[in-house]
Amino acid sequence: ERALDVLQLAAPVAEKGNVNVVSDAATAMNLAHSALLSAIVNVDINLNAIKDESFVGEWGARRDALMAEADLAYAVARRTCATTLGLSL
Repeated sequence: ERALDVLQLAAPVAEKGNVNVVSDAATAMNLAHSALLSAIVNVDINLNAIKDESFVGEWGARRDALMAEADLAYAVARRTCATTLGLSL
């Protein structure tokens, strides 16, 4: 969830920051996205080992919602960083 927070901050920083700050926002965006994807691997491994279907369903839904938010935040941040920097990311 903290990685999602970082992803959601990257676009406003990229939109309002100078070019030097925007490159930092792009780096933070990529690191946060990688951290989130790595954490999801661990969540999936743990969910596969749990027998309580209700628990697995609840946390699987939370994982899916988090990933949907993260995918959107990453796309927006990436587009904003690329536009501000004038680069293809």
